[in-house]
Amino acid sequence: MGALSYAAWRRHGPLAAGGLGLAAAAGVAAYKAPDPVRAGLGLAYLGLLVLMAVYDLRTLRVPNRLVFPAMVFTLGTAALLGPMAAFQALGGWLLAGVILLGVAVAGRGAMGFGDVKVGAVCGAVVGLGGVVPMLAATFVAGGALAAVLLVLRVRRPKDVVAFTPFLVGATIFALAYYPLYLWG
Repeated sequence: MGALSYAAWRRHGPLAAGGLGLAAAAGVAAYKAPDPVRAGLGLAYLGLLVLMAVYDLRTLRVPNRLVFPAMVFTLGTAALLGPMAAFQALGGWLLAGVILLGVAVAGRGAMGFGDVKVGAVCGAVVGLGGVVPMLAATFVAGGALAAVLLVLRVRRPKDVVAFTPFLVGATIFALAYYPLYLWG
């Protein structure tokens, strides 16, 4: 049996990665055992994020028609969970958005503004207390993969790599390992 070709990966890999992301999200929900409303909302948030990650893996873009409704849904439903949840979601959204905007501007195109918007949604999901661990995990995982791809000469330094999957994976990680407002 031959090695997985790049064309086969482009066709099937993003869907397989999306399936793994949804399975991880369901596992974290079961592990954290939140009440049914928070479990359902968290899985809805993560489902939207996984959809964005799959789209980014396939096209290297995340369209605003996915990101903006996800922002409104995440912030709006967090407000339904109470004022503290609304504060956490809004604070996380702002902090992650500002940090990633700074990275995008300082990097002069190394990160797209779609990643900034998706990162802000991820910040709303993890809340103010989860932004730093989520972003740290994102950059460590993304940097490690980039280093491996460069060393193996699979990618060149100026090649584009989808960043949204790292944001989504780190969001799931932060929800699993930190006591956050959504799934404390």
